[in-house]
Amino acid sequence: MQLILDTYDVTLRSRQGSFLVSAGEEKRLISPHRISSIAALSRCTLSSAAVLLAVEHGIPIIFIDECGDAEARIWSTRLSSRADIRRAQVVFALSEELLPWAVSLFRLKAKGQMENLQWGSGVSGKAAVDALKTITQLSEQLGEVKTGDDLSAAIAWMMGKEGAMANAYWKTWGSMAPSGFEFSGRSRRPSEDMYNAVLNYVYGMLYNTVESAAISAGLDPMLGVIHADQFGEATLGFDLIEPFRPLADRMVMKLFYDSVLDNRHFEFRDKGGVWVNRSGRFLIIPAFNDWLETKHEFGAEGMNTINNHLFTFAGRFAAGLKIFWDNADFGKLRHRQRQASAESGE
Repeated sequence: MQLILDTYDVTLRSRQGSFLVSAGEEKRLISPHRISSIAALSRCTLSSAAVLLAVEHGIPIIFIDECGDAEARIWSTRLSSRADIRRAQVVFALSEELLPWAVSLFRLKAKGQMENLQWGSGVSGKAAVDALKTITQLSEQLGEVKTGDDLSAAIAWMMGKEGAMANAYWKTWGSMAPSGFEFSGRSRRPSEDMYNAVLNYVYGMLYNTVESAAISAGLDPMLGVIHADQFGEATLGFDLIEPFRPLADRMVMKLFYDSVLDNRHFEFRDKGGVWVNRSGRFLIIPAFNDWLETKHEFGAEGMNTINNHLFTFAGRFAAGLKIFWDNADFGKLRHRQRQASAESGE
């Protein structure tokens, strides 16, 4: 489970090998074996012993803003990325091998979008049929990208196709929302409607999980391979999260269909924008953690929990990078250097 610190001035300490959570007169002792991550959503105090206990058990501590985005993370230095995988990430991002991987990534996302539209087609009728046709055609066109093309131009062309698929998807997906919660497209900072407010918050939490999976696989989260590198942004997560977004889209839609959320769970600010309030977060965060443990078929992996799919996906990408590096000229050169160093006794 995720330990959520969302009470003002809550304190986290270590006692007899467990976490002691204190908020006023209320105290709770929690075993580290029950915790997968610690999320701090409000001002709190963490003792150094509690931080080291989290590090010892591989539990990331994440400081999250009101939009669900991570502002800081505490993690063990022993879980840093491996040098060979970091080298492979850099070379892979500059090689033609990137293109077929990008095609498969965007097609996985498109498949999830189409499954969502089919799920809600009874609501939108012809609009869903038209959107499905558009996404299918654009997904097929992704395969037209060819090696030998200018790499940056090819990626830009593919992202243009992905953007066109997203436009068709969101226009129809928004019309499928229950009455009073419809929306016409994506909005981020600020969210313009309640659905986008929840989706942005859930995407933020999902991104944190994807980043954790990348770090666990030995990947460098700062080295994106498709999305442009941005200062201070862990752009690899922008890549790896893509095929999982439609799964989160449907989870959020179900929260509205099941009447879990309503106007009481949002803050409507005078300067514009909609934000999830504290009572809304109390509902969304447990729902998200439960959703991570639900079983779903993903790609060719078969049935597994969404959380396991996330970590398997990152692990397979890391394994593929290792094979790519070993087969590349740079990898062979590095191997010869190591052999020469061993033979010379250095």
